[in-house]
Amino acid sequence: MAKKSMTKADFLVSVPDIIEHKTWGYGELEICADSKNNKGAGYRHKDNTSSCSTFGTTWLEVSEKLRNHLRSEGYIE
Repeated sequence: MAKKSMTKADFLVSVPDIIEHKTWGYGELEICADSKNNKGAGYRHKDNTSSCSTFGTTWLEVSEKLRNHLRSEGYIE
């Protein structure tokens, strides 16, 4: 079976742009790492805190980790 891959553009449509965090309120998706073997994303809040940040070596790995976290916290189904 071929290994799945994901581009940054695919990643950006796979997760919500905005979440309403239970503690920190409105948070906007932010790419916090984008190099060859280090990818990362999370949500930045207006008080400059961040939440749900996750890192991996591919956008697919980051997407899976972030979506699992968002699902477990009730932000997505």
